[in-house]
Amino acid sequence: MFARVLNVKPKLVSEWERGEKKPSGPSLKLLSIVKARGLEAIIWLQKVYLLQRHSMELRSAICNFG
Repeated sequence: MFARVLNVKPKLVSEWERGEKKPSGPSLKLLSIVKARGLEAIIWLQKVYLLQRHSMELRSAICNFG
C-alpha cells in the first residue's frame, strides 16, 4: 500500500529500505510529508487533487454543453 500511495513500485520501496537506493525528487518530498504528518496526509492530498481535477472536467463539460 505504501508504494501505491507514493506511486512507485514496491521493489523501489524495498531498495530504499535496504539502502540500495536513495529517494529523490518528488518521492523524497512525499516521504518528508509522510514523516512529518503521516501517510494520511498524502492520501488526503491525492483526494484533493482528484476532486479538483474532476471539478475542472465537470466545469468544462458544462461550458461545452449545448
